[in-house]
Amino acid sequence: HSGLPNRRMMDFYKKKMSELRYDARIFITHLIGRDGDVIPHKENVEINIDYSDSSLREIQDIRPKLNARYKSLSNEELSISGIFLIGKKTG
Repeated sequence: HSGLPNRRMMDFYKKKMSELRYDARIFITHLIGRDGDVIPHKENVEINIDYSDSSLREIQDIRPKLNARYKSLSNEELSISGIFLIGKKTG
């Protein structure tokens, strides 16, 4: 109930919702290196608009230490630290 991804990245939830045949939208609520909520919550974030060069450097510094599964994620995905998921069962 915290809105934090609980050690799973946003791509996991997108895939899971698709597997379960849910029509889902995921809104980004928190980003690393940024205090407070992303207001309004967004479905996509951009460098120099929503997160900074310093956040990007932090991501680039830790990327080599990440598990292979996470190394392939985009900088945008790795910058996300909180989400809000809305799902509706289809079919």
